[in-house]
Amino acid sequence: MSGELLKLIEPELQEVNKILKMTCKIGFETEGKLPLTGFKIKATISIDNPSLSWNTTVSVFNLTQFPGNCAIMITHETYQSYDYRKKGLSVPIHKMKEKIARHFGYSILLATTITTNLNDNVLEKAGFKKVEPLCFLSSRTFKRITTWMKELT
Repeated sequence: MSGELLKLIEPELQEVNKILKMTCKIGFETEGKLPLTGFKIKATISIDNPSLSWNTTVSVFNLTQFPGNCAIMITHETYQSYDYRKKGLSVPIHKMKEKIARHFGYSILLATTITTNLNDNVLEKAGFKKVEPLCFLSSRTFKRITTWMKELT
């Protein structure tokens, strides 16, 4: 499965390389099997430099099938290392997520953010729409949460 995913997102990985002016690689870990609930993909983008004795992570993201609904994939636990923020990487990374979700036949990509997050415009640029009225106060963190959706069909 990794080979076909690499081929699928190769243009976006090349865009990441161009932005960072260095060669990056992406690794995939999967859990579960389609179309069963519990299907999950974790992607890690790192700098491909064999001379480094440590792994330099650029970004990590997770895509998980929505429990109880095989048409929806959730994008969550997306992280960009501090050194690689505000460089324009969110556009190719969101394209990767979208391509992977489409590849596996999902109709909707779902995300949530903390409402005060200054990077909400990143999701808007990627074509996500706020799901109204699914903006709510978390009873656990006491932060306002915004739900975002992108139709893939």
